[in-house]
Amino acid sequence: MTAFRPQSPPPPPNYRGLPDWPSQPAEPLKERAHDRLRVDRVTAVFDVSWVCIDALHVGTGGSCIVDGEEGATLARATLHCRRGDGEVPVIPGASIKGAVRSLAEAIGGGCAEFCGRCVVCGLFGYATALEPYESRVAFGDALHAADSPPTLGTAMLPVAYPPRLEQGRRIYAVPVGMRNGPVPYEVVAPGSRFDGELAVRNVTRSELGLVALCMGLDGTFHLRVGGGKFAGLGRVKCVVRGARVRDAVKRRAERKTGEEAAKFVGECIRAFRPPTQAAEETLRVVREVLGSKQG
Repeated sequence: MTAFRPQSPPPPPNYRGLPDWPSQPAEPLKERAHDRLRVDRVTAVFDVSWVCIDALHVGTGGSCIVDGEEGATLARATLHCRRGDGEVPVIPGASIKGAVRSLAEAIGGGCAEFCGRCVVCGLFGYATALEPYESRVAFGDALHAADSPPTLGTAMLPVAYPPRLEQGRRIYAVPVGMRNGPVPYEVVAPGSRFDGELAVRNVTRSELGLVALCMGLDGTFHLRVGGGKFAGLGRVKCVVRGARVRDAVKRRAERKTGEEAAKFVGECIRAFRPPTQAAEETLRVVREVLGSKQG
């Protein structure tokens, strides 16, 4: 099988490094237990939609031949999920959670090693050799909206950059001067909508605010998910469509409309305060690089 070579040197990398700063300690396990609902915490399921700002590619990491001629090209297939008699594109909940957690580690003061002692491990879960701890934040798989057929296409991208040697977190901006390349990626068209859920259990309003902020729900930036981020793919806008908030006293769920749920989430975002000056700077860089007015 023919190996691809870049037709021209790739443009400069379009990513920015994020500052590293010490992880913030998590609450003791007894304060964030799962066995009972806390009256002073939030337990809820939010209905959310992810609207593609750019073309979106979520792949398996595998490839398939799309041209049987000599010099066959490779396409990494977009993930699909069965619904009814057919299949529709899907953004796995694990992909969304990973993208949100990565920003939460940078903004909220968490590790990247699942240590079990930092604030983000205490929120998103961890597994060490001594103990596992279940996440209090869960994202459901987001399926392409049922009210419109999916529009699939192919984006011709440059050959991906080689693995980086430097350590540390980074985020991708909208590329400048990116050229088309020889590698086709199967993508979902901009404007496509994916519907899913965010479930939280026994989280403080500040913790929910951190999660919502990293989802881009304050409107200042868009989350990036999937592959091809180096070439400008993957920005998605999150919209809250409704919620079921559990009342631990009345032992029932209160339904909220999209407007009511969005207002509640906004209050939680305002309740979150970056814990250090370094966290403030990190949030400023994230908003600058991923800003919703770019592109």
